[in-house]
Amino acid sequence: MSVCFLAHKSWRVNEVIKIMSEYSEKFKSFPSSKLLRIIEEADSYQVEAVEAAKIELVTRNLSEDEIQSLEEEVSRTKAEEKVKEQRFESVKVKQLAWEII
Repeated sequence: MSVCFLAHKSWRVNEVIKIMSEYSEKFKSFPSSKLLRIIEEADSYQVEAVEAAKIELVTRNLSEDEIQSLEEEVSRTKAEEKVKEQRFESVKVKQLAWEII
């Protein structure tokens, strides 16, 4: 391996550590439900954010009951957001219909 390649790898590792450290510090104040949402919606976040959320959630030493309660809360919240989104789309369609008429 070339020295340049190793230097680049070292820079990337240091950068990832810095980013994860920033997320870790920020996530300490996040509610557990928000951390779970980040993990469940990993495709919407940077890999480092998802990993930091996982680490923070594990360090909280939640019981099985607490985890189950969190999962139920997140599911409920997602369902409520979906209903709101559907209502908003319905209103948009009705407005468009009135504009056409």
